[in-house]
Amino acid sequence: MDFAYDARTEELRARLLAFMDEHVYPAEAVAESSAPCSPPRGTPRRWSRS
Repeated sequence: MDFAYDARTEELRARLLAFMDEHVYPAEAVAESSAPCSPPRGTPRRWSRS
């Protein structure tokens, strides 16, 4: 049984990977460096009454 992708799927996959390489991955570094410092997810927040 042949489980290879067909030509259309290969074309779409290549386009998606190119888009990710060109736009998404570079933007992750920028977003991470400009994000405010915050506690890791799952850390309970303590609310103060002022």
